[in-house]
Amino acid sequence: MIIAQNNTFNFIQKEIESCRIPINDSSSIYHIHENLYNNEINLILKTENTITSECNKKSLTKKLIEKLKFSQNPIVEINNHDVKNITIGDSANLIPTKIVASKRLNYTSIIIEINSFSYSTVGNGYIYLCFKVDQKGKVIEKKIFESKLSLRTNKYKKIF
Repeated sequence: MIIAQNNTFNFIQKEIESCRIPINDSSSIYHIHENLYNNEINLILKTENTITSECNKKSLTKKLIEKLKFSQNPIVEINNHDVKNITIGDSANLIPTKIVASKRLNYTSIIIEINSFSYSTVGNGYIYLCFKVDQKGKVIEKKIFESKLSLRTNKYKKIF
């Protein structure tokens, strides 16, 4: 974990130790839960059975399986509020790798880095789910973008 601070910008970066929860022979999910700057973040991401290891202790509820059954798109909750309309393209092998929070005077930015893994060298890259959260804990803006390379630390403060 990296923590940085100056007068106008506080920063936390955590690597996500990913393990997947199998749904069936071909699909799994990642369930990530973090609390950064008093913001509860839940990410549920459906993926193919990829190279990461299985989680032994986590189980799936039927409600969660139903939510994911018809969608490839992630489910994101911030402070117990669903973030709507998060659409990721046809990437099948998704692995969450990092979560970043930066605190400003009036808002907090939350950025989730997802590796879009491919067995070919052409398809690898990163998907960024970015959320601007006000002081009351509500998401007031979101951005989704892709990058071939992982972002450097100084780029996170330029997203919002």
